[in-house]
Amino acid sequence: MALSLAGCVTQEKKAVDSAVSTRVSGKAATAKSTCSSNQVIVEDGRLDGNAAGVALGIDASMANAPSLLSSELGRAGVMIAKTSNTDTTVIVVKRVYISQALEAKKVNIVLEVRAPGMPPKIIRGTETSVMWWGSLEESEKAIARVFNNTVVLLVTHLNMSCARTG
Repeated sequence: MALSLAGCVTQEKKAVDSAVSTRVSGKAATAKSTCSSNQVIVEDGRLDGNAAGVALGIDASMANAPSLLSSELGRAGVMIAKTSNTDTTVIVVKRVYISQALEAKKVNIVLEVRAPGMPPKIIRGTETSVMWWGSLEESEKAIARVFNNTVVLLVTHLNMSCARTG
């Protein structure tokens, strides 16, 4: 005999900006820029707007992803440009999202780096983990960890790009 458990699942809309910002703030400073000539500007290129995905009954949004990334790059010693010019490296935030599959959650941050004289490079920070508690706090911590790890990947890439271009 088969048992059907069909039901209605509600999604609570939740902005995770401040909780993630608090957990990220200054923690990616292990990456330090070694390139004093490279100026960077961060742009928001997310086609899905502020949406950060649906998982654990939460429909998350993160409006401040570009400004948070810019702040953390500045803390790592990267020169942040006010406006873009031909010598500016442009970092485009393509996606920030969390997804769920059975017992696992996956957090992704996708960036495109456009450095002068180089082909565009996609940098993806990601983490897949078991949902132990399934809480919003657990997801916010995961997003913050991925943000911190992505800043380290990004600064490392910028340092290598600077070394190649002189």
